[in-house]
Amino acid sequence: LDNVHFIRANQPNLFNQIKDIALLHIDVDMYEPTYYYLSQFFSKTTPGGYVIIDDYGVDFFNCADAVNDFFRKHQLSSKKLNIGKHIAYFQK
Repeated sequence: LDNVHFIRANQPNLFNQIKDIALLHIDVDMYEPTYYYLSQFFSKTTPGGYVIIDDYGVDFFNCADAVNDFFRKHQLSSKKLNIGKHIAYFQK
């Protein structure tokens, strides 16, 4: 497990240490932080890696809007798949 790192939002000093991400799990509940963390880490996600977005299906939090806006801005077209009612994932 030496290559597994859990980064919490209150540990921004670790952001620059992360080089390659195979599984990015974003669970920050709202539009702005969801978009922010996608902006910070999507480029570091390896081709074929996965991104999981918690609260994607919760309209109140607008996480889906953040993901969709990020996809639009960067002209991405990965298919988003739902896990249950509130979580979605996609492969880079």
